[in-house]
Amino acid sequence: MTMFSDNRVSDSALVSAATTSVTIAGNGTGRIFEGEGVVSGGGGNTRLLIDYPEPYRSDILDYLFKPNYGAGYTHLKVEVGGDVFSTTGTEPTHARTREELDNPNMHRGYELWLMSEAKKRNRDIKLDILQWGAPGWINDFSSNIGNDNNNYYKNANSKYAMYSQDNADYLVSYIKGAKRVWGLDVDYVAGNQNESFVGLDLVNPSDPNSPSYLRNYIVHILRPTLDRNGLQHVKIVAPDIGGRENEPYNPRSPWAFIDEVLADPALKNAVSVIGYHYVKSTSAETAQNSGLTLWESEGWTGSGNWESADNQKGALDLAKIMNNNYINAKVTKTNVWHMIASSYPNLSFPKTGVMVADEPWSGNYSVMPGIWAAAHTNQFAQPGWKYVDSGCGITAGGTSYVTLKQPDGGDNYSIIVVTCSSAEEMTFNLTGGLSTDTVHVWKSNAEQQFIQQSDITPSNNSYSINLEPNSIYSMTTTTGQQKGLSDHPIPVSQSFPKNYYDDFESYDVGETPKYTSDVEGVFEVAEKFDSGGKALRQVVAGPMKQWDAWMTPRIRYGTHTQLGDLDWTDYDFSSEVLIEDSGTDMYGNEMSGTVSIIGRVGTKPRQWINDTLITGYKLQVDQTGEWSLRIADPLKNSDTILASGNVPFSANTWHHLKLSFSGTDIKGYIDGQLVASLNDSTYASGMVGLGSGYNYAQYNSISVINR
Repeated sequence: MTMFSDNRVSDSALVSAATTSVTIAGNGTGRIFEGEGVVSGGGGNTRLLIDYPEPYRSDILDYLFKPNYGAGYTHLKVEVGGDVFSTTGTEPTHARTREELDNPNMHRGYELWLMSEAKKRNRDIKLDILQWGAPGWINDFSSNIGNDNNNYYKNANSKYAMYSQDNADYLVSYIKGAKRVWGLDVDYVAGNQNESFVGLDLVNPSDPNSPSYLRNYIVHILRPTLDRNGLQHVKIVAPDIGGRENEPYNPRSPWAFIDEVLADPALKNAVSVIGYHYVKSTSAETAQNSGLTLWESEGWTGSGNWESADNQKGALDLAKIMNNNYINAKVTKTNVWHMIASSYPNLSFPKTGVMVADEPWSGNYSVMPGIWAAAHTNQFAQPGWKYVDSGCGITAGGTSYVTLKQPDGGDNYSIIVVTCSSAEEMTFNLTGGLSTDTVHVWKSNAEQQFIQQSDITPSNNSYSINLEPNSIYSMTTTTGQQKGLSDHPIPVSQSFPKNYYDDFESYDVGETPKYTSDVEGVFEVAEKFDSGGKALRQVVAGPMKQWDAWMTPRIRYGTHTQLGDLDWTDYDFSSEVLIEDSGTDMYGNEMSGTVSIIGRVGTKPRQWINDTLITGYKLQVDQTGEWSLRIADPLKNSDTILASGNVPFSANTWHHLKLSFSGTDIKGYIDGQLVASLNDSTYASGMVGLGSGYNYAQYNSISVINR
């Protein structure tokens, strides 16, 4: 049933309402609107979505991608997993080794599945890929580090590994695999590593006219490699860095790349889209006057709530950004990150996205106001529509408005208006062939979202509307919009099961088990070592091309995955474990292989995005039998050892580890032997986790028994 409301505000509000008159010339200038999209990437922020049971998983996807139903996103940008931590966690690579490049595994992770689901709902959706990191074999990265940690940042073969032929081949294998296995046509590929400024470095720093590494990679490597492989249709987006001045670790203005493009015909011909992150609705004048296509290829980073809170922008801000990006920056496409909050709340950027879906065990999810803020644009204009510049602006009272016109000579149009803290009256005068048919009005505010209002009939090519404060309005001569509502009631929220067991036998080899969230490293189902059956295996060993684009580097000395409930307090957690071989640190230095289980995980917030060391109590043992029970804390440079010792232990042999919690009493067991019994109050509750060094390790089963 469609709900209608009128467009009146209270008499007291009208007394102080400002009045603005806008004349819109439908035959005037304006750029082509390219849609509004979402980004799934930066680690595991979408991780839990795939674990939702049907029909709720499909319902969630409908709210995101189904046209004229919910947000109706028309662009999906995903991470090309690289087996490296990339903000919220780690996404697996399709080609873990150079040998695997010829036969990549296109079923790892969930991004290709997500793209296929989006395509089912909207066959015209544009698909886009971007790297945060890459496997160590790229540009022989693993052999170029050496024992000096600084070499990671100083050695050109490692620092610039992403600008190599290896990396272009890696991307092409992903694009071709997506087509071969999933039937997906990738439309765009990022030419740069996510938010990495090292590509702007000059190849010859002593020559101010030297090209950048990014320029040479795009012109001489990536574009030719795409073309040689029949991928001429795939367009390159660059530079995918922050568009704000004074970014950390940026050697020059981020907009300097525009100058390089304009001065270099070969680069201009190779790059189809100029994409920047978090531009704050601004862009350099040279960019606006360049004739180049400008996108905010990642932006927003907010919650789906209506108002901004807790340093997160809300749905109202999302609508403002969509309008202001064109008005002030001439940005014609905005991609928002996160797409959806589908990660555990102890990870970076919790509850960030236009929806929340972080309870696959219950099926509960939340359709947030952010969905309807997006709908105010995406249900009223499609990619290919044209902005009408005379109908775009910001009033003296701060209300923003944009007008978009149907292409191909049609006279239909839509106006999206976002008000500020004051009521306002606006009059729209229609010229230049715009339709004077009935205007349909949709409105959202803090109390109700996406409610159809009373129609307006223009008189003498003009009409007026009274606008309430802090609201979004869409006015259109088109029809077909709707506030979608699933036929399936949303299940009530429930805690993670108190007692949990998984022996991993029900999964296919290479699959990620339900509810596990890889923070560092990759944990996937494998053939069990030296016996029948299956086990969980940590598969990342040796140094990788990490994502450290603008962050102060921190040494990551181990891998870990997690699952469960942050409110768990007193429980037993156990697993059968096996170390396959020795390992390395992230720089390639050899170390004894380790394996660990962790309890009371994740109860302390991170300080930095790259703090990947989860909190909790860790029972760790290496292949020589050296064990320790330690406090893991990402805000410290090393763990606090509570107890340690040595037990009979060897690689390639199954062993049993157990942690037991009761109040402040903590016990650790190895192969049934009590090795530690102590009292500590650092962490009172938390999830469970599995870990290892940068070595291969297996876990035959996991068991959680709450008391």
